[in-house]
Amino acid sequence: MNQSVARSRHFHALWRSLLAFALFFVCLSANRAQQTYPLTVQTHLMPPYPIRFEDYLDLGDKILVTVMNTSNTSRTFNFAIHILGPNNLTIQRSPLFKQPFTIGPNQTKMLTGIDWDFSNLLLSTNDIQPPSERQYLIQNRVLREGNYTVCLQAIDAQTGQALSSATGSNCSSYTANYGAPPVIIAPAKNQVLPFIQPVFVSVSWTQYNLVNPGQIRYRVKIIDLTANNVVANQATVAMNNPGITPVYEKDGIQSFSHAVTQVPFQEGHVYAVRVTSYDPQQQTIFQNGGHSDVVTFQFSKNVTACANPAAFTIMPHYPAPDDTLPFTQVPFIVRFSPECELYDKFAYRLELDNKLQRKHTVPWPEGALNFVRSKYNKPALDWAFASHQSLGNATNKLERGRAYRWDARASAWTAQGNKFVSQVKNTRFVAGMPVPRLVSPGVTKKISVG
Repeated sequence: MNQSVARSRHFHALWRSLLAFALFFVCLSANRAQQTYPLTVQTHLMPPYPIRFEDYLDLGDKILVTVMNTSNTSRTFNFAIHILGPNNLTIQRSPLFKQPFTIGPNQTKMLTGIDWDFSNLLLSTNDIQPPSERQYLIQNRVLREGNYTVCLQAIDAQTGQALSSATGSNCSSYTANYGAPPVIIAPAKNQVLPFIQPVFVSVSWTQYNLVNPGQIRYRVKIIDLTANNVVANQATVAMNNPGITPVYEKDGIQSFSHAVTQVPFQEGHVYAVRVTSYDPQQQTIFQNGGHSDVVTFQFSKNVTACANPAAFTIMPHYPAPDDTLPFTQVPFIVRFSPECELYDKFAYRLELDNKLQRKHTVPWPEGALNFVRSKYNKPALDWAFASHQSLGNATNKLERGRAYRWDARASAWTAQGNKFVSQVKNTRFVAGMPVPRLVSPGVTKKISVG
């Protein structure tokens, strides 16, 4: 009996020892898991977010790093950076800066773009992995679309030992989204246009989900496929061929439409047009280099203006894109095409700086040409006048020297009830001559004698 009790007591003592050891091990593991660091780092990235590798070398006012020293000891520290992105992209560098930073005991230090000096950074394209992503960035100069996480960890400047956590507030995430390229509305794909003097083509397009539409510019490029012995299905390749000289190229367009005139278009020749969007300030990146799909078209004397009423298009006539007008009261006029008598009704909506100015429906029971001849009692009026439709004036007097943008949406109907819609967007102009300002000589500028 006594031996049984002794064995029981021995077993309970052994169990208590094992339990105490287990509790000690758990507490030790928990302490290690909850390891404290002398520094706390908070990383904040602000839009516009990096969209190129070079953007990380010059973050300017787009980054704010707060470092808090919770110890009673001064610290000299550097950073290790870790960037994760799509396609297993990893960018790592430690140390990140050539010159370290110093923070006093119980001090908080804020680092901005001023401290993020390119000349002090050790980051380079060699820090990009895997090699396939490094090559992609070198060739394309832009990051892939997708999610990115940027982490900054404070490390001891001498030993490289971690002084802050590698996760949590040390990291900042963002998504890189690129804008869709323009979509050409007119001319339609493979459209045959009437070869009627004066020969011209109205190019119009749209673009979706623009963040900063006022910053975006457009380039219209037209090449002659026939003259360069290129078949239509090779138009995209030909458009990128530097050996083919365009018959027309216009840069810096700020509206969604452009009339191409005074070009020696030839009947029967097949032409290709492309619209490219870009941001001169490089804050917005577009898919496909900002290039629209290439659209082919041609001219023929066998096509009348009314052969394709569905090709209804309006173009801004007045104010024209980038006009500076010496008036504070201006009418808004669009030119429509084709010059077709099949249209028997016209409706429009005019907006100025995204505010509705006027909407109206105009009946053309005998067609637009006969309508204006009757309205003005001038039978000799031709399409050069009739194809220009006034949308009226702005509802309020315009401010002198101020830039405005106007948009118009128009619809035309045929007697059969078919409705065709076109629009012009983002047409910029300045109302009233701007107030004169001194350009030269500059303020306090020294000018040599003579």
